Amino acid sequence: EAVAATIDKKMSSLLFLDQLNKKRYLNFFEEHIRTIYSRFYTRNGLELAKRNESDLAMPLLLKAIEIEPTNREALFALGVIYLDRNICDGARVAFEQASEADKNYWQALEGLGKVYETCFDDEMKALEFLQKSKMIRLKLSNDSLEEL
Repeated sequence: EAVAATIDKKMSSLLFLDQLNKKRYLNFFEEHIRTIYSRFYTRNGLELAKRNESDLAMPLLLKAIEIEPTNREALFALGVIYLDRNICDGARVAFEQASEADKNYWQALEGLGKVYETCFDDEMKALEFLQKSKMIRLKLSNDSLEEL
């Protein structure tokens, strides 16, 4: 009880700025809402892309990225669409950004490998990205086994 009383006394003596607390509270919800909206646009864009409706998917994916610039799924899907349309620089940038958003996102590295192979005819660079992807996949599978 003495410890609880001491903690209570110390905590009650702390002063918080209402504006600071309010801003932290709002930032938390703003980030959460951004993620929800970005996922909404991403899911719909992915569904349209699966249906070969990339013209309709692209604006949704771009909106998802505008809301949440590190949305790796939207960046990856955009990279795939660009690659399918032979927009090589756009595909490269999208896959690079997806890879930067998540260093373990091996799919983005494979996308980069495909870009360098098909667009830039650079087998060495393509192989470099494919090897990085393979290393990450091996690491992730080993980590999963260790957790068991």
